[in-house]
Amino acid sequence: MAGTITWTHTDESPALASKSLLPIVKHFLAAAHIKVEQLDISFSGRILQEFSDYLNPSQQLDNAIEALKKLTEKADTNIIKLPNASATDNQLRDAIKELQSKGFALPDYPSAPNTPQEEIIKSRYDKLTGSVVNPVLRQGNAVRSIPKAVKEAARANPHALGQWKASSKTRVASMDHGDFFDTEKSLTTSAKDAGQASIRFRGDDGSIKTLGAINIQDKDIIDTAVMRRDALNDFIVKSMDEAKNNGLLLSLHLKATMMKKTDGIIFGAALKQYFKPVFDKFEKELASIGFNPENGMDDLLKKMKSLPQSTQDQMQREIDNALQNGPSLAMANVRAGTHHLSSPNNVIVDVSMANLARWGGEVPAKDGSNGDTLAVLPDSTYAKMHQSGIDFLKANGAPDVKTMGTVTALRLQAEGAEEYGSKNSTFSAPSKGVIEVVNHNGDVMNSQSVETGDIWRLCRTSDKAIQNWIDLADEYAQSRNDETIFWLDQDRAHDREVIAKIKARPQSKGLSRTVILSPADAMHRTLERSYAGQNTTCVTGNLIGDHITDYFPILEIGSSSKMLSVIKLLNGGLVAETGSGGTAPDLLSILEDQNHLLWDDMGTALALVEALRHLSVQCKNVQADILADTLETATQRYINDNRSPAPNGMDARQSHFYLAKYWAEELSTQQRDIKLQQAFAPTAKKLGDLEQKIIDQIDADKGKPTKLGGRYYLESDQVDDIMRPTGDYDL
Repeated sequence: MAGTITWTHTDESPALASKSLLPIVKHFLAAAHIKVEQLDISFSGRILQEFSDYLNPSQQLDNAIEALKKLTEKADTNIIKLPNASATDNQLRDAIKELQSKGFALPDYPSAPNTPQEEIIKSRYDKLTGSVVNPVLRQGNAVRSIPKAVKEAARANPHALGQWKASSKTRVASMDHGDFFDTEKSLTTSAKDAGQASIRFRGDDGSIKTLGAINIQDKDIIDTAVMRRDALNDFIVKSMDEAKNNGLLLSLHLKATMMKKTDGIIFGAALKQYFKPVFDKFEKELASIGFNPENGMDDLLKKMKSLPQSTQDQMQREIDNALQNGPSLAMANVRAGTHHLSSPNNVIVDVSMANLARWGGEVPAKDGSNGDTLAVLPDSTYAKMHQSGIDFLKANGAPDVKTMGTVTALRLQAEGAEEYGSKNSTFSAPSKGVIEVVNHNGDVMNSQSVETGDIWRLCRTSDKAIQNWIDLADEYAQSRNDETIFWLDQDRAHDREVIAKIKARPQSKGLSRTVILSPADAMHRTLERSYAGQNTTCVTGNLIGDHITDYFPILEIGSSSKMLSVIKLLNGGLVAETGSGGTAPDLLSILEDQNHLLWDDMGTALALVEALRHLSVQCKNVQADILADTLETATQRYINDNRSPAPNGMDARQSHFYLAKYWAEELSTQQRDIKLQQAFAPTAKKLGDLEQKIIDQIDADKGKPTKLGGRYYLESDQVDDIMRPTGDYDL
């Protein structure tokens, strides 16, 4: 074989769309002897892989996460990564039931385990939720950018923007004490610390408990931080009062599925404060139905149906009273009637704050109108950055899409860098005491006092990851005329350690051209440059990278799904990510109602271009380079001809047809390889001849409800019939 590309099988809309697109890709790549392998990292796949011992041999699956770990260590790795679901507890239970209904003998999820065996089952299920795939896959630092063709198309056809007014009352509310920013302690390790360190709780009552462990290397940065539960609750109440008194919609912005431990707990705290009378009056009843506030109000409404009708009625009255007497909640989906406290996966802060910026600081209300909001971001680490953006937008108005510059983000994420809120190193304090990090010599490296319910977190960022990230910044600063900005805050403990590593490096030509600004100042500076039509390279940490790689693309091109994200693995391999999957679940419902899939695989095509280019160098496969060049040109035509799926236009299957047609036509006219030209000339002609027939055939089925047969585990034959109604276009 002249190279292999691994294509990830994920969830929801991307998985459905791959049923149509992947056969096309395999056909084209086979001409250059490139093999395409699939790896199942979907949520349902992960469940079945974890509980393989409960299944019969024909149902058992190999562990894809372990396979993924091994792939990231290889120099010849080449992965196309589609968005995958970061599942909530609710989705876990729904997925288990769906899989059981399809004949998989999975154990039930024991919400309140009563036996050691149930404890084990719960632990095995729990490790499948939240951010599972990305920390494994992101063993390299990422470059995220807007492809030139996408940027030009946005300038030619500007997307809609809301108008910012200087009189807007929208602002960001964050904690001024007791949050992670306030309490963070950070240190750079030395050789004597290298080895396994333990995370230990010492209670004021004399109890000692080991909570976990972490492997430490020389020159790592180790952070711990605490969010004080009492300070959090006081802040939430204060925010509710401010929103109510000022007529603002209350909106909560978290990453409660990805940062499941920290932000899940914060989400639950917000729900309990908003609906406090419900929790005060029905404590026993809520415990009896196993309700966890971290799962949201929708889960409560579902679970309370098992209570006596009189109790349901009383509880519903208290819920209605809270909604009536509290501040009006921003809606996540007006049509579905869901608000910001309905479910933890309804609102994702990086996307929601970007949309707030796009739409003039307004969010939807229950009646369908839009209004100013108090945007609640409890941790001030990132809140100050977003407030800076709001201040700039109020003063300068909405950007001009036709002239604004573009932002490239270099994101620190290798070796789990800055993976805040991860399961293995985040804990809710069991009682009053101290949580400390103790190295293998028994020395206490880091210590934080805690009260019952405080959220304690630890993060390790390796020196290797940071040095590679600085190298990347150096490279980009030398090769581009953009201003290169490190988004680092001298007032933050972690960032001071990172800044010290940057300043310890010899001042190369590239690094001498970089500047270091706090995230708030960097946001202002980047927006200022963008409004002036200037491009900026932003060098950020992991979470800030999450924020700005939605924020700026949503302002620039109206979407973050068309971004190109390339992870340069530390050992030489490549992961090409295909864009954001935030809309993936909603698009399934539209497909079922109307047989119209709106998932746009343009980002997938651009990721494939990068994978082919990387493979052409790895394997010295010239044909792979030709496939990349022609696919890039085909994608530009796809954009220029407006072939993306649209509500009243094409759907994904028709978009795939045009991508295939354009790609075949480009290959049939290129002059670099006559064999490829001759191989694809008949394909190009055939697709041209069949164009109207294929488009009409798919159009004929639009508007008709279709059954997927599941949300998590999609039956292959049934989905093939839906997504490939015309076969493989007779390629």
